[in-house]
Amino acid sequence: MKNEASFTVKTKKDASAKQQSLIIEGDIGISNAQAIKAKLLAIDFKYDVNIQLINIETLDMAGIQIIYSLTKTLASKGLKSSLSAELNERTSEVLRNTAFTEFFKA
Repeated sequence: MKNEASFTVKTKKDASAKQQSLIIEGDIGISNAQAIKAKLLAIDFKYDVNIQLINIETLDMAGIQIIYSLTKTLASKGLKSSLSAELNERTSEVLRNTAFTEFFKA
């Protein structure tokens, strides 16, 4: 039996600073893209967002597109976003082979 890819999405709000942290961990790929998208759509973003990708095991084009789309959605709501990513060598290699390398520089 194949293990399903796992991920977590957590948010923290700091109303006094008008900032919100979004922490995404685990597998960010096609195998769970719909579940990640659903979790992100359920979040009420009210403040500028610091997106943190940590302990990333898998990152593919579907995951990259979700994160990129999130930043564009936030911008359309007048919210700023920043991105920091802790990537292993394999996920860094995926980025080097895409046009999103600059987007993920933190």
